[in-house]
Amino acid sequence: YIPFLLIVMHLRAVATSAVGTVALRPVHTQLSCPSPNAEAANRGAYEPWMQAMPEKARQYGVTALNRALEGVTGTTAVHICFGYGALVAGRPEGYSFLPELAETSANQVSIETAQSGLDCSVLKKLPQKTIILGVLDLSTHIVETPEEVAARIRRALPHVDAERLIIAPDCGLKYLPHAAAFGKMKAMVDGAAIVRQELRLAGLEA
Repeated sequence: YIPFLLIVMHLRAVATSAVGTVALRPVHTQLSCPSPNAEAANRGAYEPWMQAMPEKARQYGVTALNRALEGVTGTTAVHICFGYGALVAGRPEGYSFLPELAETSANQVSIETAQSGLDCSVLKKLPQKTIILGVLDLSTHIVETPEEVAARIRRALPHVDAERLIIAPDCGLKYLPHAAAFGKMKAMVDGAAIVRQELRLAGLEA
C-alpha cells in the first residue's frame, strides 16, 4: 500500500485549497486518527493508526499531520480515537501515541477519558496544547449524573490548567438514542458548571 505520508504530500495542496475555498474566515478544523479493529488493521485498511499502530505512527505520523495542516488557518485539533463505544468493546487503559502530539502544529488535542478511565497525568506531556477532554461514557445508554461528570473533569485539573480544558463527550454520541444522548449532554453541561463554580470559589475560574 502507499504510505500515508506520501498520500498527504500529494494531496495536501488539494485539501488546503478546499479549506480555503469554504473558509471565508478562520474555522475550527479537526483531523481524526482512527483506531481500527484488529481485522481492519491486518488488511491495511487505515493509516496512520496513531493509536492502534504507534510504531508506524512514530515513523511518519507527526510529519504527515503537520504537513496536512500547513496553510490551514483558524483553530486546529487532532482527535485520537479508541473507537466508537457502541461498536468497539473494551478500552485500553492509556494511549499508545499521545505525548508525541506535543510536536504537532495542531492547537488542540481531543481525547477520550470516560470509557477508558484514562490516567490523566499523561496530559502533563502536552503543556502547550488545549485539551478537548472526553467525559461521557458512550458505551452505555445509562446517563451519568452531573457529579459523575464533574469527577471526571477534576481528574484532569492537577495536570492541565483549567483555561486549557474544553469539555466534550467521548467518541460515538451519534449511536445513542436521542433521549440518552440528550441526557448525557445535559449532564456534561451541568457537571462542567459544578467544576466551574468550584474554580470560581477557589479564585481559579477558567
